[in-house]
Amino acid sequence: MDKEKLMLKAAVREEKGKARALRRQGLVPAVIYGKGAKTINITIDGHDFSKVYKKSGHTGIIQVKVSDKTKNVLVHELDHDGVSNHVMHVDFYAVKMNEKITAFVPLNFVGESPAVEELDGTLIRQKDEVEVEAFPAELPNHIDVDLSMLVDFESVLHVKNLAVSAEVKILTDPEEPIAMIEPPRSDDELAGLEEPVEEEVVAEGETEAAAGVEGEEKEETQIEEK
Repeated sequence: MDKEKLMLKAAVREEKGKARALRRQGLVPAVIYGKGAKTINITIDGHDFSKVYKKSGHTGIIQVKVSDKTKNVLVHELDHDGVSNHVMHVDFYAVKMNEKITAFVPLNFVGESPAVEELDGTLIRQKDEVEVEAFPAELPNHIDVDLSMLVDFESVLHVKNLAVSAEVKILTDPEEPIAMIEPPRSDDELAGLEEPVEEEVVAEGETEAAAGVEGEEKEETQIEEK
């Protein structure tokens, strides 16, 4: 099944230093760069980009039309406003469709683990993404992780258990764990967590007595030294 073509219009940004004014117009400053490619400063419509990015993520090809040319790009980096979370700037990485690239692809955990549903275990996720190599058009948006394979507390899903197409090569160590199930705590362990921590309390009189003894010892030492 062919992927949906994602298109985005852009305008060349000739002047720098007017980013705030652009954002007030609903535009987002951006840049396109890549291996052997000339860097181009552009502006894009913020609303249009948000709709496209929901489908592309960081691994989907976006065709950005600048003037009379179309660039095949990936979203490389996003800057967000710390308060509103609005996109403030976008870095696009230009790719060549006939050259393989590497990228980190997010993992999508699907299904239910019998060890969680039936044995009251807790799912422990060890990884959220893996590195892959492929032609740009073959990069998956995500890779599914089938949790139904975790049937007991000894079950562990590794990178080597991931299913991808023949066009995609996973570069992450195949023996690295992805997910496992932690057994529920025993009654003794839970009771130990609930026990209050006892602190040693020294009575005021004992403290003063100890201080007096220490003072006498110091005085005797000084006399002996004389």
